[in-house]
This record gives sequence, structure tokens and C-alpha cells, in this order.
Amino acid sequence: MRVAGICRDINWPEGLRGEVIEEIESEEGMLQRLSKPVPRSAFINAMALILIAVSIILILIFPAGVIAWFIVAFVLYSFNFIILFLPTTRKGKRDESCRRTIGRDSLAPINYLLKKKRKLAVEVGLTMFLGGMVPLALSFFVLFGIGLLLVIYFAFLAVTLDPSVAWPIIIQVLVIILFFIAMVLIRPDTQGLTRIARSFHNRYEGARQRSRWYTAAIVLGIGLVAVGLSMLLVGAILLTGGVLGEVITEGGRTGVSLLLIALVFVVELVVMRHFQAVSSRKMARTLIRNRLEILRKDVLEPLTALLDQGKYADEEGYDKEEFERIKTNFFNVVIYAVYELNLFGYSSVYIVGPNVKYLIDERVLPYVGGV
Repeated sequence: MRVAGICRDINWPEGLRGEVIEEIESEEGMLQRLSKPVPRSAFINAMALILIAVSIILILIFPAGVIAWFIVAFVLYSFNFIILFLPTTRKGKRDESCRRTIGRDSLAPINYLLKKKRKLAVEVGLTMFLGGMVPLALSFFVLFGIGLLLVIYFAFLAVTLDPSVAWPIIIQVLVIILFFIAMVLIRPDTQGLTRIARSFHNRYEGARQRSRWYTAAIVLGIGLVAVGLSMLLVGAILLTGGVLGEVITEGGRTGVSLLLIALVFVVELVVMRHFQAVSSRKMARTLIRNRLEILRKDVLEPLTALLDQGKYADEEGYDKEEFERIKTNFFNVVIYAVYELNLFGYSSVYIVGPNVKYLIDERVLPYVGGV
């Protein structure tokens, strides 16, 4: 497998400056593409809303549809990560210059990552998994919000759905919605988990300078937040399967057909993908603007100043402390990248993932992953 590599000497200011400029130009190019209007977006939005409206009307006419709706919604929610990576295509040419083959030599930085940078390894995994949830929040707010209103109507107003079936669905949906609200607030796609961990660490270190009671209160608060998030994660992800099983059983008892489930699946998949594309595009624009601001103000400007002011005359003459700070700022931004995934060139969605170019470079890893 061949991946992009770092061509320049990033341990020298001039080499790092070239790498920074290349990254800025790449980010600017993606931002320019993201800022262009989506062709036929008004028509696509109208079709999605019409599809939702027609589905609601049909379910009100045929109440069995609400069970099919939740079977599909829970399946899409449980396996959305797999659905995200359906056959995709990319536009544009790949830069084949300075590419490297992942082989035994590349295992050294990976082993270093797993042994010495375990926090970073965990962060990368959580960013990929939980970060992918953020663009899906709007999709599942729509799908589960519609389902929640329908199940309340059929269980407590029309009285055509057994409340013993409705209550587990209602509770599970509320847990899932709370989970997505937490993801939107934490923003793991923007290294939000790292910011929270750093905040907790700073609060703890500050508390240690004060009384034991204050330290205990801070530790208790951190523990409660951690336990609450863990319970929400378990409830939203692991317990969904049990509720899905109950819904499938109810579907079998009431005679929900596979054809109905297939039709609902197509509708919900289209709706989910549409709102995911809209949300992820907005997320990507905001994220890239923030990344560009950091790269320009906290990396390129001080790096250019370091060069322009002539702070080095030879290999030992430049301000090494300032250069190390600049490298830390740079690598903690570019260790992640925004990727585009699309279905054969259509319905593009954007996700945040590790930038392999930097992740497998042993010169980069010492600068990233610190709390």
C-alpha cells in the first residue's frame, strides 16, 4: 500500500515552512470547493421534505408502518458506520510525488504510537468513530423525531400500539437523542475529547494547589461527568440492539412484511444521507476555516517571522524553543484531515480522520497527543 509521505526536512525551519504552505493551499482548495453551491440543492431539499411528508401520511393510514420505521431507523443507527463506507469515488488526480510504501519500516512509528502514545491512539479511534456521529446528528434527529411523535400518537392517542412496546422505544430514542446532543456539544470531530481531557487535567492540577476538600470536589465532579458520558454511550450504542430485537418481534407478531421494510429502508436511507450530506458539508467548512486560522496565525506567521528576523545563522543559531512550539501547533492540526466520501460521485459527505502522511512519520509523533 502506498501513501503520501513528507518530502521536506521538517526539522529545519525552511523545510517546515514549505510543508505548512502546502497544507494551507490544500485546505484552501477544499474550502473553495465546499463554498460552491450544490447543484440542484433546492430541488433535492424539496424532494427530501416531500418524501418525509408522504411517509408520515402513509404511516398514519397504515399504522403497521411505524414498526417498520423503527426497525429501519435502529438498523441504520446501529450500522451507519458501515453504510458510510459504501462504494465511493473521488474526483481529481492524486499526487504521486513523494509517496511511500507501508511496510516493515513504517511499523516503527505505529509501534511507537501504540506503546508510547496510547492516549493519541485512543483519541484517533474515538475521533474516527464518534466524530463520524456529528454529521449524522441532524439525520437521526429527523428520523427518530418523526418516529417518536408517531409512536406517541399510536400508543396514547390512537391506542393502536401496545404501551408495553412503545415505552422501551420512547426511552431508547430519548437516550439516543441525548447522545447526539452530547456529541454536538463535545465535537469529537474537532478534537473536543482532547480539549475536555486537557480541561479536566488543568482543573485537577489547579485544585491540588488548594485544599484537599476542593481537590476532592473537583475529582468527584470529573468522575460524575465521566460516568454520565459513559452511561450515555453504553445506553445509546449497546442497548439499542435489545430494543431492536423487541421491535422486530412486534413486527413479526403484527405481520409487518419484508416489502414494507424494504420500502421504508429506501426512504430512510435517502433521508439520512441527504441530511448527513448537508450537515457534514457545513461542518467541514467551519472546521477548515478554523484550521486555516490556526495554520496562518499560530504557525505560518511566527515561522515566517523566525526566518525573516534572521534568528538562525547556522544549524545551532535559531530559536529552537520557538521552533518546537510552532511544530507542536502545526502537527496537532494536520494530524487529522477532512475527507470526502461520495456514492459514485454523488451525495458527498465529509468526515474527519487521521492523516496517515503524518501519523506514520516518526518525526511527527513526539509532538502530538499531549494532554
